[in-house]
Amino acid sequence: IETNQAVLDRVDQREKLSESLERAAEAQVAFASAVSAFDAHAAASEEVAKFLEENKADFERLAKLSAIPEAERTEEEQEVFPGLAALPGRVVALQVEALEAAAGAEGADEAQWDGVATTLTRLKKSNHAANELTADDFRAFVAAIDEIRELVVVAESDVELLTQEIVDLDIAQAADLKKLGLEPITENLSVLKAELEAAELSLDIDQQIDDATADGAKEDTLESLRRLQQVQQEFAEDLDGARKKVSALAFRLKSKNADRDEKRADYDLGIRDNADGGTLADRLEEFGGTQGGADELALELQDAEVRLEELSDPDSEQNKGRSNEVATLLERQAALDEKKKAVEKLTASLTLIQDSLDDIDPQDIAKSGKRWFMSWWIVEGFNGQRKVVQDWLPDLHQTLGMTRIARFDRCRTCHMNVDATAPGSVAAFPGGTPSDPDDVDVWVEENKFPHPFATHPNHELFVTASSPHPVSTFGCTSCHDGQGSGVDFQNAEHGPNDPYQAEEWHHDHGYHPNHFWEYPMQPKRFQESTCIKCHHSVVELEHSPEFGNSAPTVTKGFNLMRKYGCFGCHEIHGFDGGNPIGPDIRLEPQTPEQAKRIADDPTQVAGKFRKVGPSLRHVASKTTQDFIAYWTQEPSRYRPTTKMPAPFNIRDHLDRDDELTAKFESVELAGIAKVLIDGSQEIDLLAPATGYQPNAERGKELFSTRGCLACHQHDGVPGTTAEFGPNITDIHRKVRRNSDDPNFSDWLYTWIKEPTRHHERTKMPNLFLDPYQKGGETVDPAADIAAWLLSQGKPQVFPQMEVHDAQLDSLVTIYLRKARFRDKVVEEILKSRQFPRKAGDVKGDEKVLATEGGEAVADAEEWRQRKLAFVGQKTIARYGCYGCHDIPGFEDARPIGVALQDWGRKDTSKLGVEHIEHFLHHHGEANGRASDLKTGGAARVRISVPSTGESANAKSVTFRRGDAGISVEDGVITISSPENMTVGGLVAAAQASPLVRVELVSGSADTEVEIAKTDGLDVDLAWSTADRVKNAMGMAKDGSVSGEELESELSHAYFYDSLLHHGRPGFLWQKLRAPRSYDYMKT
Repeated sequence: IETNQAVLDRVDQREKLSESLERAAEAQVAFASAVSAFDAHAAASEEVAKFLEENKADFERLAKLSAIPEAERTEEEQEVFPGLAALPGRVVALQVEALEAAAGAEGADEAQWDGVATTLTRLKKSNHAANELTADDFRAFVAAIDEIRELVVVAESDVELLTQEIVDLDIAQAADLKKLGLEPITENLSVLKAELEAAELSLDIDQQIDDATADGAKEDTLESLRRLQQVQQEFAEDLDGARKKVSALAFRLKSKNADRDEKRADYDLGIRDNADGGTLADRLEEFGGTQGGADELALELQDAEVRLEELSDPDSEQNKGRSNEVATLLERQAALDEKKKAVEKLTASLTLIQDSLDDIDPQDIAKSGKRWFMSWWIVEGFNGQRKVVQDWLPDLHQTLGMTRIARFDRCRTCHMNVDATAPGSVAAFPGGTPSDPDDVDVWVEENKFPHPFATHPNHELFVTASSPHPVSTFGCTSCHDGQGSGVDFQNAEHGPNDPYQAEEWHHDHGYHPNHFWEYPMQPKRFQESTCIKCHHSVVELEHSPEFGNSAPTVTKGFNLMRKYGCFGCHEIHGFDGGNPIGPDIRLEPQTPEQAKRIADDPTQVAGKFRKVGPSLRHVASKTTQDFIAYWTQEPSRYRPTTKMPAPFNIRDHLDRDDELTAKFESVELAGIAKVLIDGSQEIDLLAPATGYQPNAERGKELFSTRGCLACHQHDGVPGTTAEFGPNITDIHRKVRRNSDDPNFSDWLYTWIKEPTRHHERTKMPNLFLDPYQKGGETVDPAADIAAWLLSQGKPQVFPQMEVHDAQLDSLVTIYLRKARFRDKVVEEILKSRQFPRKAGDVKGDEKVLATEGGEAVADAEEWRQRKLAFVGQKTIARYGCYGCHDIPGFEDARPIGVALQDWGRKDTSKLGVEHIEHFLHHHGEANGRASDLKTGGAARVRISVPSTGESANAKSVTFRRGDAGISVEDGVITISSPENMTVGGLVAAAQASPLVRVELVSGSADTEVEIAKTDGLDVDLAWSTADRVKNAMGMAKDGSVSGEELESELSHAYFYDSLLHHGRPGFLWQKLRAPRSYDYMKT
């Protein structure tokens, strides 16, 4: 960063200042030369000086007459003036030549000289004739000379200022170079060189003796040095002799080996040429002789090498009597060698840095000139100093339009440090937000570097050469998407994380989304989504022994899909013709026939996921028809933590009477319950041994110790947190009891003891709760646990769904019309109770309306029950209940939702957004009680009061701040007492209604207010998504909220903005939040 930003900027700035200084110096010289030439010439001309002195009075008179207009002069003055006017011409003529020569010598032109050039031009035109010069000419010339003198002063000041600027710049440049580490290395090198000289001196005994003698050292010191000198000479001679002997023997051995090889070759050639036996014997003997000589020399060389090695050992036989001195010499020689290596290494580092600096700021004139030339905006394209960094990835193809091309990424042109690491495999440029984003020194001091200068996060896993995903192999866009060939911010197709960031990018970089590019860069919130391009099973992303969970958002989404069973309605095919293409999230085959059909097809792969809901194949043995309808209507009413979706009581998207809608839903709910109970199959239930009396207290202990709490929660055992199975605190309310024992349930006993008897593919394990003996008493743990669960309360009597015949017939009519029955036929079927075909001839759900012989149904109640069963079957098929539950008769039913494996590539023009923008402008956010309600400052609050009458529509009234009945104090909006209300009957209506509905119409982030509950009113909030997004953008702008809270609000803003622009993320986000919202004003 220092090299590429501060240093280079100062180099460019210094070049510009140097050019300015050069021009200022030239101007200074030119101006000074002109003035000095004029002054020198005037001073050198004695005749001119004398003439000026003698005619001083006439010059003064000329000046006075020149100031008087010609018409106002007297006759005498008119006669005298021409003679006086000729006087300066003689002086000027003498000076023009010198002035013109000085100006021309410095290359001045008219544009630079201004007034001086004008005067010179006029003098040239007058041919320097004194009699043609006027007083104005003289005054102009004198003024020009004065102007030149002023320019000299200005030029001198400019030169001084520019020189100081360059000095300051050089000081700053020196500081930059110091940051690059050049000065410390130079200092260290100086220290090492001094140490090297000291080490060399330690071996220069002669110099040490001379220095000791000169310093008057003691005789014993000198004697010690002389002894060391003698040993050094002897040791050097011995060492030199040993080395020479080794060298000579090595040379002789090499020559001898060559002779041996020659003799061996002669023998081999004789064999090739079929030489006679005598010749071969002679040659073999010669080879043997040379081999023997070579072996002797090798042994002699080995002995010489051993002697040379022993010489370096102070305690060897050869160094006997001089071991201390030899040890000292060897120690000093080792220190000298070490210093030499250190100096060489540091010198190499210094040379490398100097070469790098020379590339950044070349000092050589030729190289500097080339750098300047190559920086031109056209020439730079031909090997300029700033180069595009390109990662060529021919094996990682990308699809553009109708073709597949090789991938090449230029991202590292700007993100230059993504793979930069420091010793210890730590990030060289850790990413972060420095306190001053514009000061590089602060970045370095705080060790926080903003994009694009930071090292890639989690670099142990990504981009570095030692990571599993090196940038040279995977590039950037294979994970991030975007346009890898782009080399500016816009063309790289960056993806903002929210609309506020998009506005910032537009302001700073001119950013705008480009819908023509098919793969824009994934925003931060989706940056993990591309992991599944390669990691199809997903689970390895979550459980890596080295890196942990490397994609927590993706794995969380994957686990949520598995938990809630999204694949029951929406298959995600992970195979295409048997080849893996992505995560495979599909239901397993539901029948043996399906499994065999898939196994017999080599291009098919079976799904592996079980249905997430409980089996309803034997539901009649488990619970009642009324509970099924009650549960289905609003599952969270019975179990707040349920995973089951709630397809009923969702009416925000409807512009109709809620009461009428409720009647239609009652018919559907009753129909579902009837189909499930009527279609329930018999099950052979288990029962405790005859006469066994279950012990509920013991059952609680067994429930706590035999593994139940590993999956389930129960309020009777405080502190339990398991969520794998449902919370079964209220199981006693719904389970069907034995007819002969209301305190026990054989179904629950069977389910606890042998879960697979109820459903073969259940996730509930068999805990082997078999009876056992304890203290002479038989204990049946399954019976005791069942008894404790049922002892928590009496079975609940659930309300029966009221079925209105008008709505029942309306639904039958709708479904028969969809089955392509004409209106008259439908009317006749309902009127006559007779389906026009025999039951054996009907294959669809309409079969339940037909009789075996095709006759009419005589009994009206039977016909009503048939219609209800028909609606129930259609409703189950419509909502896809079989996607989560095993339901008899629906084993071969297909998922009701579209497959999602290619949804991410779906053409956005095909997304059915309908009236969603209008819906989110008025609705969209979940309701919340007044005690939990906190919003941005409300400009006005709308209150809707449901009427007490059944058929009347709800009343609505809007209050504004300042209206009577509404007050804002200390940030709290208060609904006042009845006598202060502006709309009569509000309180009375509120008292008769379970709630008052409050809607935030508009808001800002100026204040935070709370809509308070007063006078017993239960206030409920309905806030539009549009208002929430507007509020989020305001909070981001004014900085009133930050961190996770702001991110949560901006997340809404991102998806809302995406939805309004027909984006896939926004469409799916709203589909998951409120699927029915797309039916707004459509259904």
